[in-house]
Parts: sequence; C-alpha cells; structure tokens
Amino acid sequence: MRIILADDHSLVRDSLRQYISMLSDQVDIQEAGDLNEVMALLDQNFKPDMILLDLQMPGMKGVDSISDVRKAFGKPLIVIISANADSAVIAGALRNGANGYIPKTMSGKSLVTALRLVLDGETYVPPALLNVSSMAAAAPVSAAPMAEIPGGLSRLSHRESAVLRLLISGKSNKEIALKLDLQEVTVKVHLRNVYRKINATNRADAVRIILSQKGVDEWLARGEQPDSSGA
Repeated sequence: MRIILADDHSLVRDSLRQYISMLSDQVDIQEAGDLNEVMALLDQNFKPDMILLDLQMPGMKGVDSISDVRKAFGKPLIVIISANADSAVIAGALRNGANGYIPKTMSGKSLVTALRLVLDGETYVPPALLNVSSMAAAAPVSAAPMAEIPGGLSRLSHRESAVLRLLISGKSNKEIALKLDLQEVTVKVHLRNVYRKINATNRADAVRIILSQKGVDEWLARGEQPDSSGA
C-alpha cells in the first residue's frame, strides 16, 4: 500500500505515521510538508493508493486544492485530516473530491478504523461533525431539485429510506446492518437500489444530493421523505 502523508508539522506526521502503518503489513509512506512537495512526488513516479492532506499546510487554498490534487493524481483516495471541524468546510471537501474527512482530535484507534472504511469504499465523516443544516446550505447551487432526480425519493421503499438515513448520519455498512438487523450484503443491495433511484454514483454523491434538498432536516428527524417538490 502506498500512501502520501502531507502535513506541515513533523510531530503530527510522526504521530500519524505509526497508526497509518497499522493498515497493512507493507505500507510505503511518503511524507510532504506542503502542497509543492505533494505534487513533486508525481515527478518521482510515486503512485499512491491514498493521500492524506492537511487543509492548512502551505500551498493549500482550502478545499479548492483538493480538486487540483485529484486532477493531478487521478484515482487515489483523498482523505482530509484537519483541525477545522466546520460543517461547511466538510461539505466543500466532499464536493471537491475528498473520500473522507477526519478531525485531528480523533484517537489513533479511531483514525485507523476510519481509514479502513475509506479503503473499503466508504465515505467517512464523523457523525459528530455532520450538521445537516450547514452542509445542506453549502451544497452546490446546481444540485438538481428533488423532482428532477430520476425516480426520486418517492420510489424508495421503507427499508431503503432507513438505510439512506443511516448512511447520511455517517454509519458504515456494518453499522447499518447491525442497526437494522440485516446482513451486510443486504445493505449493499439496498444502497445500489438507492443510488439508482436518486441518480447517485456513490456514497458521497448520495450525501451531496440528499443534503442539497429542502426539507431534509425534517425527513431525517421524522424518518420520512422530503417533499418531492423541494418545498
């Protein structure tokens, strides 16, 4: 496994390195202290599986730099590790291509768990940082109204709606399965159906689509679907 660990504080990198090494028996970690050093690894033909980025390090222009890194490196998973827990920033990070957002206050054990979830295809955002109202307000202006989503949420079954609400709350497939007393493979089937019905391509896309809709707070609170008119 090849990983880029980018943070401008060597003490932070040293601390993170010991936990990142737990992800696999063989982990090749390349460190960077600023965005220029991250990009320089392209010239060294280093092809990472995951890039851990600090939003505040030199060279970064906030969440906008995430899309620059994505364009430069292509396929690697990008995880933001930041002291900034503002929900609007989290939404912006996801919108610009991040696969996860991890606060620096997280324990080492939880960090490893979060990174493994991302490696398994999850989009990780700690539930404690998921403020629906703020994230909805930060969603792209161009997000499609609910009525324009092919099929719309009105076509979701009760179980699919329950799975979707738990996904938005930050639960992993395993946690959703335990909560709803389902097999994990069944949860994956429900999610595939959800993605198809709301025209989402993956978990992050589904979160962005749903959080951009009016009425989502009430839907999450009551366990009901937002008004398909977007009102």
